[in-house]
Amino acid sequence: HAALFAEVQRRLRDANEAQTPRLQGSPGADRTAFLAGQAASPRIFDTEIAADGRTAAMAGGALSGVTRGSSFALYAGGAAPAATATPLALAVVDSVRAGDATLVPAMPLAGVAGPVVAVEREHAYAGPGIALRIDGGTPAQRARLQAALAARPGLVTPGAPVSHVFAIEGGSVQLYRATDRAEARRPIGNGFAADGPDVEADAGVRLAALARYAAVAALRNDLGRTWGAINFMLACPGLRDGPAPLPTDRAGLAVAHAGDRLSIGYLNTSGRPMYAQMLALDPATLEINPLYNISRAPLDNGAALRLETSPINGDGRQQVLLLLSDASVNVDPLGQGATRSLGQSPLARVLDAAMGADAAATRAIVRVNDYSVTSADMIIDPRPRKGPDPCTQ
Repeated sequence: HAALFAEVQRRLRDANEAQTPRLQGSPGADRTAFLAGQAASPRIFDTEIAADGRTAAMAGGALSGVTRGSSFALYAGGAAPAATATPLALAVVDSVRAGDATLVPAMPLAGVAGPVVAVEREHAYAGPGIALRIDGGTPAQRARLQAALAARPGLVTPGAPVSHVFAIEGGSVQLYRATDRAEARRPIGNGFAADGPDVEADAGVRLAALARYAAVAALRNDLGRTWGAINFMLACPGLRDGPAPLPTDRAGLAVAHAGDRLSIGYLNTSGRPMYAQMLALDPATLEINPLYNISRAPLDNGAALRLETSPINGDGRQQVLLLLSDASVNVDPLGQGATRSLGQSPLARVLDAAMGADAAATRAIVRVNDYSVTSADMIIDPRPRKGPDPCTQ
């Protein structure tokens, strides 16, 4: 039944269907790595087996979401394996660097010829943990959710500031941000039943999404040093005088309105040529979208790229991360679909259309010696812009 489940997953991905099949059976049988919504590319990495077969170098590191202790299946060939393919061996991540990692196979693989790929089986969550509060419900319902939290020690950090809330409301569980006001809060994703056989599994899906989002957001390391810059501006018709500054709110965040065309700039200030990659994050849906083709070649120091979007729509805060590295990094495995069926976030959708997605799932093994991840936020107001036109001011 596991092979059939894998084949169903593959066909849904090929058909671009935004569905999440579930496999009932033994605990852990459903190893779906991502949430519902736009399917992310498989977590597949090119791998080189050492001459003695006792270790393998993998083209995925901390900047691709690889963590020590995660397990991978190794397959012969240079592409995604068929659902019925038999792995050469299982392997565990022994050490992780920025752009690559070392695997230790369960059995020596000396003499393996030709290309090999590693496909993630089990993800060991590492990095910043999450802390949740459980509100409402009966003691038994709260106890089941608490058990689901306790079952994932690498995911949850007891005593940390509470960031999200599991609220039991009328027999279902909703996930909210703890900072939202009660009268204005909106659930993250669809609710799930507070009783029945799937409570722990459903809670685990939400917890995994939160942990992955927190890990990607924590890649930011520009505090104290500025290697890259991001700015949001308003694209004016014809761009005769260039883009116009966007108005800002009291916190200094740029505010775009429904229907605006944005001009988003990226600047390399590292002092050396660097490869540029960007990710769009949506805290309202926990969506993570790697956006490609910012620079196929290294971006010279002081060089800037500016991308114009199609008319934007949406509501709320959007965040982007700009990754500058001295070697090209595959950030595709960091992708995560939205926890509710909205497709791509507004900012991600228009940027992806502007740049074009890079469909390659793997990269050659590279050594990243230095990198910087810069973060910038903006607000999308769902109301059309009123008042004076910034392009004519």
